Amino acid sequence: MFRCLRMVVLAWLLVAVAGGVNSATAAGKIKPHVVVLISHDAAPYRDALNGFERVLAQRGMEADLEVVALQGDAQKVAPAMLKAKRDGAALVFTMGLVATQAALAENSDIPVVAGLILSADSLKKRANATGVVLEMPMKLQFEWIQRLMPSDTTVGVLYNPAENQQRVEEAEGAARSMGLKLVAFQVDTAQSLPNVLETVAKRVDVLWAIPDSVVVSPETAKTLLVYSFRNRIPFIGLSSAWVKAGALFALDWDYEDVGAQCGELAIRIFRGTRAGSIAPESPRRVTYAVNRKTAREMRVVLSESVISGAAKVYE
Repeated sequence: MFRCLRMVVLAWLLVAVAGGVNSATAAGKIKPHVVVLISHDAAPYRDALNGFERVLAQRGMEADLEVVALQGDAQKVAPAMLKAKRDGAALVFTMGLVATQAALAENSDIPVVAGLILSADSLKKRANATGVVLEMPMKLQFEWIQRLMPSDTTVGVLYNPAENQQRVEEAEGAARSMGLKLVAFQVDTAQSLPNVLETVAKRVDVLWAIPDSVVVSPETAKTLLVYSFRNRIPFIGLSSAWVKAGALFALDWDYEDVGAQCGELAIRIFRGTRAGSIAPESPRRVTYAVNRKTAREMRVVLSESVISGAAKVYE
């Protein structure tokens, strides 16, 4: 009898202990620690972070986010990555080239999801990295030029050959297939840009910007836009910020959805997929901005459907 009683008590204790362990596990559910490195404090970055957080919440994936604002300073990344390794971070979410390049230079172990970068070059051959790349398909860009300026058939592009030779060659073929002529102007340094622009006038109907650290930058923006207005050659910018500054229009991305897309990549990694096995993706949703004041100056007629469909209209 005592033996039976002892067995019952032992069984009850085992059940109680197991129940206590399960309850403690449920109550103390471990959240993956995510370090977020933001290159700059600007609206697209904030929107992307909102999208990232939203999709994790929608999928029931609780995560502990530690946000590090770099303010353009890559030197802040090294201590942040050291702390991430010490804290056992499950993932690093980088936004912008400064954050992405520095994080990958400091880390080859923790998975990295990169967003708001213009090229996948920094992600190539990295076993721990993937992301969403803001590279607009050339055909789509040319389709929009034809939609807004159907009578303009000669498109000019300024480029640094060390960075964009292959891209320009591909663009020439894409333009030709759509009945457009692409005229490329080589710019070796930012200082040589004004001299190159003197050769552009009367040779093109529109100037098309491509991501290029030498030609298209905050330092060259005034030179490009002043030239555009003085010569009445519409300038197609890289983003709505360029349109606000005076470009005729620009295709842009839904940055909150880009962040959500990065969040979906993060969830796949949390569930066991290796970051390096996930090919970098392109954004899913395209938006655009137009500048009506510039259109009037350039004598470009924007239809009501184009204006009403724009994410941003600058007057």
